[in-house]
Amino acid sequence: MNKYIFDENIEEMAKKYTDLTKSDIDLIKSKAETIVNNTEEFIGFDVFIDILNVITNEAVVVFHRPPLISKSIYKESVIGKTAYRKNEPGPLRTLETGLKSVGLYAFSQEGLLIKQTSYPVLNDSRTIAVVIVEEDISDDIKASFDVSNRDKSYQVVSDFIAEVEIKDQSITDYID
Repeated sequence: MNKYIFDENIEEMAKKYTDLTKSDIDLIKSKAETIVNNTEEFIGFDVFIDILNVITNEAVVVFHRPPLISKSIYKESVIGKTAYRKNEPGPLRTLETGLKSVGLYAFSQEGLLIKQTSYPVLNDSRTIAVVIVEEDISDDIKASFDVSNRDKSYQVVSDFIAEVEIKDQSITDYID
């Protein structure tokens, strides 16, 4: 991945969508470079950095590193796309609270069901961005409907339903 291109994209979008400082933007670019150069961490996952659009109060994808040992979940580039609160509550929660969000179900920009973990990017204890690690769980869902393993199927489907209920409750927390 060309460092210049992702640095340029991050800076351009941060200036367009946020009120982040130069120090904030430089830190986000540094985080992206660390992700690109770290070939051992999250090697089998899509990894993103999102920032908060101060106008729409939704997240914007400014960086994406596809998995290093498998195929990406995404067919098209999501750089510059909006990550809507209704589809991806975890990253927005992390952006707003500074707390890690672990193993939450979400819908990708391409409509796939995924599992996400979000980590805050902090500058002087302020959350300026979020690193998101995503995994495709469509095979798990398909396998859960395989009647040859009923105990596992029941647990996976139950966990999924519980997560959807939690997600729906978190969305209603934002409705007047």
